Amino acid sequence: MEGKKPLIVGIDPGTTTAYSIIDFEGSVIKLESAKNLGINSLIRDIVKEGKVILVGTDKAKVPSLVENFAVKVGARLVHSKEDLKITEKKSLVGSSETKDEHQFDALASSLFAFNSIKNMVKRIDLFLSENNKDRIRNRVLELVLLNGISLRNAIDIIEKPEKEEVRIIKRVIEENKPNKSDFIRLYNRLKLCEREILFLKKQNINLKNSIKDTENRYNRLLRKTNDQKFDEKAEKLISYKEKRILLFDSKLKEKDDELNYMKENSGKLDYFLANMGNFYFAKKLKNLGSSEFNEKSAVLGIRDGDMLLVDDPNTISENVISMLKGRIGVILHKGAASEKTKGIPGFMFIDCKPDFETRHFGFVKKEAIDKEIKKINLISKVIEDYKKEKC
Repeated sequence: MEGKKPLIVGIDPGTTTAYSIIDFEGSVIKLESAKNLGINSLIRDIVKEGKVILVGTDKAKVPSLVENFAVKVGARLVHSKEDLKITEKKSLVGSSETKDEHQFDALASSLFAFNSIKNMVKRIDLFLSENNKDRIRNRVLELVLLNGISLRNAIDIIEKPEKEEVRIIKRVIEENKPNKSDFIRLYNRLKLCEREILFLKKQNINLKNSIKDTENRYNRLLRKTNDQKFDEKAEKLISYKEKRILLFDSKLKEKDDELNYMKENSGKLDYFLANMGNFYFAKKLKNLGSSEFNEKSAVLGIRDGDMLLVDDPNTISENVISMLKGRIGVILHKGAASEKTKGIPGFMFIDCKPDFETRHFGFVKKEAIDKEIKKINLISKVIEDYKKEKC
């Protein structure tokens, strides 16, 4: 079977750290616990068994060891909204044997993660079995569950690596660029448009054939009768189908235009990725209000050190500013910023027109932004020196 064996890992950190490794059938591969087990030893012991896809924890707030492990092995974190109760853990573990409570918690964590994707795995296995593609199961599970790619597109990436769009998306995944999720959405949308266009073309052909059949039946009817009165029913039928053809032609043109736009943006994204060292990558917000920030932060995954690109910098929530202070230093803005906004301490507001934008991201030349940052720092130093002289 192609690809490393996919694994699900549960970790219970502490003075005694325990870990559980299970496969995608829910069977236990390894269950261990030891004192003073560091993250390097943990990674070394686990990756011998295969490729870690999911990392589970029984805590709502993910422990730092679990989060660091997931980041370093490139796995997806799975946790509940609330800490798992002891009854829930017992239900998950069942009759499986564990040596101590740490192993019990680790096993429950891995089984909780498995339950979250069990139904999806069943659907994947059924599709692969029906299409004689069981040999690529490991790689398909990794692409679908770890990278969020659709099942059909994952199979394309594995079986049709020579296609241009497949090469692009594969490189994005392997190089782990910051806008990987945006590129994946672009690729999934592109494939969906292609399928919709093919469907519309088939519908158009069927409708044209149907109209031709209707016209033939109508002509035969005319030949059989001496009455030259036009058959209203046939006329309405032809008119209805002609309108449907016009409608599908219009939809087909819209899809062709959308596909061309997607392909054009795909090429631009490819260029900016290739020249990433010359550009800053900014995450887009309409404004700095609470509603917009709460909606977009989950999608964008705003982290310490990120650069933001804001349409309206003057719509501001004090709570948002408080959350960003000390984490985000530079805020680019397309709309003009008021003097009050520019005076908010702890932030650099820089007027900027992006060189390229997607729905959620913007690319700006590093040289221009670095120049503005240097200018702001210089002005701040002059003001500080002046204040010191006045004192």
